[in-house]
Amino acid sequence: MIPDVKDPAFMSALSFFDCAARHLSFSRAAAELGVTPSAVSHRIAALERALEQRLFIRETRSVRLTPEGAELAQATQPMLDELDAIAKRITGRNVLRVSAGPSLSALWLLRRLNHFEDSIGNLRIDLVHAVGPVDPRTVDVSILWARATPPPANATLLFDTHYVPVTAPPAETTPFWETSALPLHFRDRKPWRHWLGAAGAPLSYADKGEIFDDPNLVIEAAAQGRGIAIGILPLAQPLIDSGRLTIAHHTVVDPNMRFWILTTDQRNELSSSFKAWLIDQAAV
Repeated sequence: MIPDVKDPAFMSALSFFDCAARHLSFSRAAAELGVTPSAVSHRIAALERALEQRLFIRETRSVRLTPEGAELAQATQPMLDELDAIAKRITGRNVLRVSAGPSLSALWLLRRLNHFEDSIGNLRIDLVHAVGPVDPRTVDVSILWARATPPPANATLLFDTHYVPVTAPPAETTPFWETSALPLHFRDRKPWRHWLGAAGAPLSYADKGEIFDDPNLVIEAAAQGRGIAIGILPLAQPLIDSGRLTIAHHTVVDPNMRFWILTTDQRNELSSSFKAWLIDQAAV
């Protein structure tokens, strides 16, 4: 049975397919679309049944397009891009797609975005939250957390960063690694080991404590008194200034990591204006 291309369910499934085809990953497509990976998988499976064709080869940690999937992807991407451009023209509204990590968004970027949108007028910024690089075809501007040396190609520095341990006030006068306070980790223990080594503190302290999958939960857990987190300056500075967090030890360590700005199309005036505005905000 040939599917009805005018059916809204079919068009919705095509948008899911296009996103998965661009990323070659159901999980990354789910992150962009704001749904679960299983929702992406179910939509694509339904599309495959409707077309009676296999569109992806599922492997353990990735997916590949079949020849039929590659042919469909060549058609859907320009079609959806054209629809997006037409929608922008008829609504008279610009959309700027910006990718940023969850910590930068929550602690620095979100409270500033309205100012830029208001200054431009008739603009909506769509944030794509990602830890690590994103497909540049899916965004206009990326804010990357990446090594200082070597810097990412074609990137512009947003600001330097430093590690400092933070906790709920009041801070202990005794070195915290000699107390019962536990370290809090985001995904792995490397930042703690980096700080402890630079501070001359015992590396074994990093072997303790909870590991979280969300960097904002690490900071919130520290503010709630569950332990000590590695704060990234300047992101954590407003929480320190407000009294929600206090510095647990005054050794500040350079992680050899920086926040960088990368624009997909340097000829895009809106992207260039946003990049310049970000740099101005970082200097405040």
